[in-house]
Amino acid sequence: MTEGNGRWLGSASSTGQHDRNVEAVTCPVCGNELKSLRKLNVHLDNVHGFNDESASDVDSSRESSVIGLNTLVQERTHERQSKGKLKMNTSHWKKPVEGKSVCFECGCKLNARNGMINCRKCGELFCLRHCRNAIKLNENGEYDPASNVWCKCCHKCYINRKGYNDYGLTRNITQAFAKIRKLKNEDGELITLQLENRLLRLINGIIQLHVRHQSSVFATFRIRAGIIALERSIVEWKDDQMATQCGICSQPFGLLMRKHHCRLCGQIVCDRQETRCSSDIPVLNLMSAAPDLSFENVGNLKAISDLSTGVRICSSCLRYVFAKRKLQFSKALKLPEILQQYENLHNLETLVVNLLPRFQKALDSIHNAPASDETAIQNLAQLRRKLLQNLTLYDKLSKSIVQLDTKSTAEKKIQQSIALHASAFIEEKMLPLKKIPEILNPVSQKVEVTTSSDLLFNNLTIAEVKKYREELMVLNEQRYLVENMLNSAAKERRFEEAISLKTNLSEIDQNIVHLESKLGDEGF
Repeated sequence: MTEGNGRWLGSASSTGQHDRNVEAVTCPVCGNELKSLRKLNVHLDNVHGFNDESASDVDSSRESSVIGLNTLVQERTHERQSKGKLKMNTSHWKKPVEGKSVCFECGCKLNARNGMINCRKCGELFCLRHCRNAIKLNENGEYDPASNVWCKCCHKCYINRKGYNDYGLTRNITQAFAKIRKLKNEDGELITLQLENRLLRLINGIIQLHVRHQSSVFATFRIRAGIIALERSIVEWKDDQMATQCGICSQPFGLLMRKHHCRLCGQIVCDRQETRCSSDIPVLNLMSAAPDLSFENVGNLKAISDLSTGVRICSSCLRYVFAKRKLQFSKALKLPEILQQYENLHNLETLVVNLLPRFQKALDSIHNAPASDETAIQNLAQLRRKLLQNLTLYDKLSKSIVQLDTKSTAEKKIQQSIALHASAFIEEKMLPLKKIPEILNPVSQKVEVTTSSDLLFNNLTIAEVKKYREELMVLNEQRYLVENMLNSAAKERRFEEAISLKTNLSEIDQNIVHLESKLGDEGF
């Protein structure tokens, strides 16, 4: 059987010419490299089970013979078909048009490079990149989880199937987790209570031995012997021969690392300084660290003031007994001075942040009003004055915090952070106040004099003198703040900011000179 040009179908010359015109493609399932798109489609249908059984058997067998599939693959295909493989209805599939078909998802033109495949559910044409999902379908292309046939589908059909969940099957185990956590917390509380009782019995026994034998000639030996017997009666000690390594850090014992028993749990631990698995703590220190426990003879300080006996306790027992007490004790301590000052600084910062929107709203209302209201102008000037006063106090307080003596590296870092934050805050919030609003600028205001009896010096009335004095006071305060900011910017070499601040300072000076010339002798 020959083609139109006289070559045998399936011959080396025919297939070789076809393979040279088409680039090799890779199977998206198993990763095998195939020589053409047709070989890839037949490979997916016959080897991986994504076969299109509704197409005619004659066409598929002809395709297999054309691309030169071996008889083993054909035998497997017939084997699957004989077992009752799914024959899907393809009437809803979109027919491909050579050179014109595009991917329904990305719109790229479908060819041998990117592939061409129908979604078995919606029937649209896709490239191989956008038709990678697989779901179970019946012969009509409908989702059927009970079916045992997996079919290729697009992402949209995959996520729109009934019961789809991005995170898979979920199960709420909050109640079970809370129950386990409660049990663990209860177990921890029981362990803590047990260790506290042992510590209480041990310290009370040591105090009793000390009070009983302190006047004896052999007090040291008798107290020591009594403490050893007492410690072994509190908790059973583990056998030394059974322990080859520390029960906490797991380091093996040797000549340079001795074995020690914890007096509260009986565990064998080491005493290395690096890990602090156990510590010999004086009795008086333990009593002061747990003042809520009912120790004996606490009121008689003279009887136990010279008590120097120590108790060996492991780090695990210390954590159970004293960790919570240490946290509560640190909470009850007075805050360092730097944190107290920062709290005041934070309150001032909150006040400025709350005043600025009111100032901006009052300024906008005056600019938008057809005729300026005297009450609104006075309210605006009062808000501006409050803001300047608070910013001045904020600046002084931040400088006082920077000058405080720090007692640790942590406090030094906190001090530096506060200084940077305060500087940035002042520079940011001073922007709306750097320039005098036009409504408060006395240059553009015209004074109307009604009677000559109201005139004082330089043709000014009493009300005008009062008003100009208030404006002059505000300008002086503003000049002080801007001058401090200019000096700070010059020291920290922020030259661009220093230039703008210098310009603002010159404008303020001009306004001050103008007001002082108007007031004359009535100024201050």
